[in-house]
Amino acid sequence: MKRKPFTINDEDRQQWCDNDESLYYWQRASALPRRDFIRTNRNLIDAIIRKAVGQHDTQRSKS
Repeated sequence: MKRKPFTINDEDRQQWCDNDESLYYWQRASALPRRDFIRTNRNLIDAIIRKAVGQHDTQRSKS
């Protein structure tokens, strides 16, 4: 049985930035507005989220 692709949208990323201590402090230290921070670091944020939920780059985005 094929798994449904693991997708992350910007709302998910925002919630992770609010609730994950390391992402929260990284975003605060960047001095960027949250939307710009997420846009700039989308691939790294996705990798952190995937690792945290056990996906380990199985659905790495190409962008």
